[in-house]
Amino acid sequence: MDWDADGKLLLSVSADRNGQVWRRSKEGWMSTIVALRFKRAATCARWAPSSSNSLFAAGGSEGIVAIGQYEDSQDLLGCRHLRKALDGTPIQALGWSPAGDYLAVALLSGKIVLFGKDGDEIEDKAVSEMQVESWPHSLAFSKEGGTLVIACHSGQLVSWSLQTGSVNTVQVDGPLKQCLFFKEDELIAVPFSGPALKVNVLHDGQMTIKGQFAYDKAVNARSSAVSSVISKLQDASISNANNNPQSGKSGRLFMTAAKEHVAIATQGSNKISLVPSKEF
Repeated sequence: MDWDADGKLLLSVSADRNGQVWRRSKEGWMSTIVALRFKRAATCARWAPSSSNSLFAAGGSEGIVAIGQYEDSQDLLGCRHLRKALDGTPIQALGWSPAGDYLAVALLSGKIVLFGKDGDEIEDKAVSEMQVESWPHSLAFSKEGGTLVIACHSGQLVSWSLQTGSVNTVQVDGPLKQCLFFKEDELIAVPFSGPALKVNVLHDGQMTIKGQFAYDKAVNARSSAVSSVISKLQDASISNANNNPQSGKSGRLFMTAAKEHVAIATQGSNKISLVPSKEF
């Protein structure tokens, strides 16, 4: 699942090979069906930045990427496919550059493919590509879009400079499930087990692990800036991580639409903690 840049639309995809765009109205949650035209399960989905006219991308286990555009007047959303530069292995992760002019695709084979725009359309041909040693789980563009970081199952965190093509790696203990930039030179890497890690990323792509992320910096989410996000967190309670830090467990990180807070869903708990972005 993925929220759009305005926090008003939720895109979900699943094993039924289709997707849905959810929006809240006076009558409750309404959905629009997305015809992905996959023959096998959908695996991931990402909205493009707000400047990209409600474009979204979805990946499938058959190694195809569907590109669609949301229009609130439509009851059924169609998609076109990207496949020429892909190798047929399942799509593991997707990532849009901050300006929405590039789409990065990570495949189970370890291949990372970068697609570019021709006008308003994502072209079905690779702008560039590279290979990582094990299957990737997550992609993250730096804030200025010059660096792409890949979190791998081998525990490698790989940075790829899109300007120079240089590749740098840093190794952590255990598989990585997610990475997310908070500043141009800092990101959080989340392993499958153990605490999240703060990583410094230089402009040349060199990375240094700065230490563990302290969950006890989370605060109660009561401000109006995140009230709309709280209402969207179904079946989850909002907690102060000072009272229940879960510091030894990793989870998933979600940036709010306003970029002011980060929601942390900890493993083995139904607790959602909200942390001000400035704490990272």
